[in-house]
Amino acid sequence: MVYLAVCRSQNFTTSFSKKYAIMIIAFSSTSVLASFLQNNDDDYLNISLFSHYYHSVFALAAKSDVHFVHYNDKGLGIEMLIPRQWLDISKYNNSLSSADPNLVQFFSPQNDAQLFVTVYPLPSSNISLDTYDKLYNMYSNDPTIHDLVFSNTTLSGIPAHKASFVMRYSGNSYQVIHVWTIKNSHVYKISFSAYHENFEKYLSSIRIILNSFNVTENRSS
Repeated sequence: MVYLAVCRSQNFTTSFSKKYAIMIIAFSSTSVLASFLQNNDDDYLNISLFSHYYHSVFALAAKSDVHFVHYNDKGLGIEMLIPRQWLDISKYNNSLSSADPNLVQFFSPQNDAQLFVTVYPLPSSNISLDTYDKLYNMYSNDPTIHDLVFSNTTLSGIPAHKASFVMRYSGNSYQVIHVWTIKNSHVYKISFSAYHENFEKYLSSIRIILNSFNVTENRSS
């Protein structure tokens, strides 16, 4: 599967985005044959849209210097809070669009960080999270990955796994976070990366994104 998205920052693209995108998309062995529908609501922190979320998520978002908006993707069956500027870049810049119906991507305005969400079907409905990890271990024998740490967490209110690591590639270092879970016979995976020296400034935003992430029931595929 070929990654066709082009980041506006050529340096960030050539040094990291292509390799990172390939790593993410390599998880998927099949394609979802459905249209990719996006419904980008501009309602700021509308709690009625997120009645199933903890109010602490909105407290964090309200206190943040970053302005968050509700993002609802009916094609992938997901919703979450996304920084307004990140959503605007993806919405109005066609060069950032993905040809992969299993993928939605966002880039920071400074082009020093990126967020990918991938959703794809499992080959079997009875695969557990632990079994999935054994079958699709993208971290083994990769010389670019360092300081790898695995942990248990939750995503959309269900058990999930998390991998944090440093990737050294083309003379640069990047801090990477992967969080994934299984629901409705699909894998839902959030992948965040940033230049190592800029990682700290995005921590609060990533926490809000992860805590607000929800698998919806109105999936169109």
